[in-house]
Amino acid sequence: FSDTSSLRSLGSTVKSSRRQAPSLMHKPVSSRLSSYDRLPESPGASEISHMARAAEAEFVFKIVDGSGNTHRIKSKTGDIAKLHASVADRLGGGVKAEEVRLKFTDDEGDVVLISDSEGLKEAVELQRNAGSNTLKLSVETVKV
Repeated sequence: FSDTSSLRSLGSTVKSSRRQAPSLMHKPVSSRLSSYDRLPESPGASEISHMARAAEAEFVFKIVDGSGNTHRIKSKTGDIAKLHASVADRLGGGVKAEEVRLKFTDDEGDVVLISDSEGLKEAVELQRNAGSNTLKLSVETVKV
C-alpha cells in the first residue's frame, strides 16, 4: 500500500471486525441458527412419562389363526410372553405358549416375525403412529 489513508482504512476495518466477532460468540447458539438448523425440542418430563405409560398399556391385538378366524385379545404391549400365553389359551387344542409365532405386516408391506418384547413394542408403535389402536397379527404354531 503506497497510500497511507488506504492503509488506515484497512486497519480500521480489521479492528472493527475483531470487535464484532466476540459479540457473536456470546450470543446463544439458538439465536445464531436458522429455523432449519435447530433441532426439535426434546419432550418434557410429563410427555416422556405419558409415552412410557402408553408403551406399557394394554393394546388390542387381532389374531388371525390358520383357519382364518380372527380373535380379539387385549394384552400389555411390552410383554411378548404374556401375549403368547393369551393366544395359546384362545387357540386351545393343547397349543403351548412357546409354540406360538406371531407376525404382522409393517408399513412397507413386509411380513415381520415378532420374536421378542422389543419387537412387539415396535410393532405397536408403528400402528399408533399410523393412527390405529389395534394390531393385526397372524399366528402360526410350531412344535418345539
